[in-house]
Amino acid sequence: MNYKVLVTGSDGFTGKILVKKLKKKNFKVITLNCDITKKNDLEKFIKNVELDFVIHLAAISNVAFLDHDKINNVNINGTRNLLSILNNKDNPPKLVVIPSSAYVYGIPKNYILNENSKIDPSNIYGKSKLAVENLCKIYRNFQILVTRPFNYTGVGQSETFLIPKIVNHFKLRKKEIELGNTNIIREFNDVRDVCEIYIKLIECIRSSDTVNICSNKGYSIKEIMQLCKKLTGHEIVIKVNENLKRKNDTPIIIGDATKMLSLISKHEFRNLENTLKWMLFDNKNI
Repeated sequence: MNYKVLVTGSDGFTGKILVKKLKKKNFKVITLNCDITKKNDLEKFIKNVELDFVIHLAAISNVAFLDHDKINNVNINGTRNLLSILNNKDNPPKLVVIPSSAYVYGIPKNYILNENSKIDPSNIYGKSKLAVENLCKIYRNFQILVTRPFNYTGVGQSETFLIPKIVNHFKLRKKEIELGNTNIIREFNDVRDVCEIYIKLIECIRSSDTVNICSNKGYSIKEIMQLCKKLTGHEIVIKVNENLKRKNDTPIIIGDATKMLSLISKHEFRNLENTLKWMLFDNKNI
């Protein structure tokens, strides 16, 4: 059966890759061609469309985005519009996937975070995603799966994000790069893995839940620089910029993938070297 999947944010970094992967798996993909913050337009689009699944990727995902009102309008109000419209459909979807973020955990005391870890977002982006999670508790006419992805990267991600910034410096064979704390350890997963996990989740989940999307594997910024040096044969001098350091940054933050793997059985994540190779040399291979 060719299930129909609505993907919001289909023109974004994650959306473009997810759409390609869904089509390869013979899903019928419906992409949204209106602004989610304009409820009337959104309602006209969705009203007469039959949907089996929704994966809601439309959001502002850059933690450093300065327009806080726009973050709240898109992330919170846009999601509210979507959920309320879906809630009023006579034939609601089997499952709606709402990505939240690992940023809802804030600055944790424990290094490995599971779905029961303390929720305490420390920035406006994390707070907007927590508000989205709370919205999901209101709607009862369909099942909602809230996901909390940890950092991920890949071809097509904006250079305002760390890994594309580093990769671009190596592509251009720059002599130096300004970075913040190079010793912190974080997950830097591959967007292709994240998209494959979204597909596995809609294939097997039919109940409301919350789940991390993570690999349980972390890398330091220094390690990433060394991998890029190994792959390119080029060396870049790191200049530490104190302004790029975050206050009270936790040395290590990685996710506990136990629950995710219990839901999808298994997933073999690409290693970071594979991802960096893709970004440096082979940007057509999805």
